Amino acid sequence: MPSKLIFDPLTISKAVGELAARINASYPRDIELTTLCVMNASTVFHADLLRSLTYPKIISRFLTPEDIAMDTYSFTFEDTFLLIIDTICDTGVTLADIQDTLEGHNPFSIHTCCLLDKITARTNNFHPDYVGLTCPPEFVIGYGLDHKGLYRNLPSIYAFKD
Repeated sequence: MPSKLIFDPLTISKAVGELAARINASYPRDIELTTLCVMNASTVFHADLLRSLTYPKIISRFLTPEDIAMDTYSFTFEDTFLLIIDTICDTGVTLADIQDTLEGHNPFSIHTCCLLDKITARTNNFHPDYVGLTCPPEFVIGYGLDHKGLYRNLPSIYAFKD
């Protein structure tokens, strides 16, 4: 159950807006940007961020846990400007693996964006290119993040206590 408020909706919204502004300033206006939403937990963040991006041409793709486990993708990323979007970067292993795999698909560029960065959980040297908020070393739920499929619908982010 939620035990302690970590980030309220206003803080989250402000961070999403700031991330969008940084991303909007980073790419040329005339490109076709491809966003890649990492798993179910990122759908809420991905949707909010997408609505704040101002590119006229955005293609959205979604990665399932099966895609990641099998390193299989049903679409190509060759010659694309690719932005990988995940709600949280904790160990960094998943995002580093996805980025390494997709670099082999020859995109024009590849960047990562995370709302939350849990630096204390990092087990490698991976660092997202765009980070909204630093997450404390607690298991968090809400805003798409879950525990056994529950709590994704919460508009805030909370520490979880069993």
